[in-house]
Amino acid sequence: MKKQVEIHIERHMMKKIVLMLLEFLRIIIMMFFFVSIVTNLERSFYEPLFHWYGEFHFPLFVGNFMLFLVWYRNRLQFSGWFTHDGQEKLSRKMTRIMLGCAVFFILIPVFYTYYIHL
Repeated sequence: MKKQVEIHIERHMMKKIVLMLLEFLRIIIMMFFFVSIVTNLERSFYEPLFHWYGEFHFPLFVGNFMLFLVWYRNRLQFSGWFTHDGQEKLSRKMTRIMLGCAVFFILIPVFYTYYIHL
């Protein structure tokens, strides 16, 4: 009887580990596509308007990564494979702070072009 309980616990732990790894892979793939697509859209918008070519990849990446984090924590984590007791949305205050920072990073090319580069 004790042996069966141990086997059941081991299977449960293995299942949790596999689901956690699948969720991690899901996060990486979704983040890659989200950040790539949104960054390319922003670049195609910014390059003709502000005549910059490649100087601001890092701020755009940081801003889009923060947008993805907010989206994941508030929506996507509840639809994945791995669930645990500590899953909860970001607070309203933290969501607003992160969105504000993301918008700031995404608008750095505009600030640089009009206020510093002139």
